[in-house]
Amino acid sequence: MMRLSIREDDPGYNLAATNHCTVFVNGLDVTARCYTADEEERKAWCFKHNEEERKFMDPATGEPATEILVGDVVILLEAKVNGYDPHTRH
Repeated sequence: MMRLSIREDDPGYNLAATNHCTVFVNGLDVTARCYTADEEERKAWCFKHNEEERKFMDPATGEPATEILVGDVVILLEAKVNGYDPHTRH
């Protein structure tokens, strides 16, 4: 089981690996909007998108709106990219 995140304050932080992975929730590719995914917790933290596939901004805060998707979370990593092994923590 794996956890990956682009957030530096997250225990799954591995920015290099997140650039070489694909995240699925219940078979749907959410890679483009996902910032943290955890296979064991079965959760993916994502930015909400509007109909044009752009980040939806929360009118109350002016910040991007987020949502937690729950279900079968799968993180697929590329084996190696230009000599980089995404399975190694950096």
